[in-house]
Amino acid sequence: IKGVQNLTIARSKGLMEMYGDAGPYTKDQKVLETFDTKKEHIIEIDDDKEHNLRMIKPMIATPECIMCHVNQKEGDIVGVMDLTFSLQDSDKRLVDLVVSISTTSLI
Repeated sequence: IKGVQNLTIARSKGLMEMYGDAGPYTKDQKVLETFDTKKEHIIEIDDDKEHNLRMIKPMIATPECIMCHVNQKEGDIVGVMDLTFSLQDSDKRLVDLVVSISTTSLI
C-alpha cells in the first residue's frame, strides 16, 4: 500500500505460548502500554527528515477468535497492530494546492 512505512503485529504472550512461538516479545513501550491499557495511540512524527503518522491499535478477541485461540477469553488482547504511514505525499499535494489557490486568487 502506497505510503505504508511499517506494519507490524506484536503477538500477545498468550498467543506466543499457545503456538510455541519462540520469537522475541515486543520491547516497544507504546505497544506494551497498549497491551496493558487496551487504548490505541495515534502519534504524529514530524521532524526534518520525515512526516509520519503512527497508529497503534489493540486486536481484541471476539467470540469468533476464541474458536482458534482457546487459551484466550473474549476481550483479551491477542495482538497489537503497529502501522506507520508516510504523510510526505499528502503534504506535497497540500502545498501544491495552496500554491495553486494562491496563484489563482492573485490573478
